[in-house]
Amino acid sequence: MDKGVEINQSNFSKMLEWLDDDLEKAGQAYESIRIRLTKIFYARGCHTAEELADETIDRVTKKMDKLIHTYKGNPKLYFYGVAKNVFLEHTRKPVEKELPFHLKKEILDQDELEQRDECLTKCLKKLPKDENDLIINYYKGEKRKKIENRQKIMEDLDLTPQNLRIRAYRIRTKLQKCLIKCLG
Repeated sequence: MDKGVEINQSNFSKMLEWLDDDLEKAGQAYESIRIRLTKIFYARGCHTAEELADETIDRVTKKMDKLIHTYKGNPKLYFYGVAKNVFLEHTRKPVEKELPFHLKKEILDQDELEQRDECLTKCLKKLPKDENDLIINYYKGEKRKKIENRQKIMEDLDLTPQNLRIRAYRIRTKLQKCLIKCLG
């Protein structure tokens, strides 16, 4: 990423012009791209999807001077390629950065950890059996074993990888809401 390049009105205007010569259509394309990026990040389980979508757009906007002259093809595809890199960088960061402040491990004492574990157990029990089994098996194992577990889930439930990720995301969202409520 070009850290020395700032996002300014000129770069933003160039980006809109790159999307479409008609300013109104360019604005619609921009909104469409931002919404799609947010959906992509949410589908991949990112709780900071909107921030990641903005980061993606910022990175593309910073490269406008070069892109206008060198990139040939659908601009949306370029945004999605940059989004892939943003997502990969995001997954390398510790997960605690995404959690609400009161759930971060480094600030919890032993009593709080035990309370969180109790709440998680209660929240898991509140889930329907099929969702409970799915989310537990989704995270069971490490490395190759985890991959094999997820492949087995996909085969058993006749799901695509994306559908499995979406289901897991929805279950995690339910669990997170329950945990926040339980922890007060």
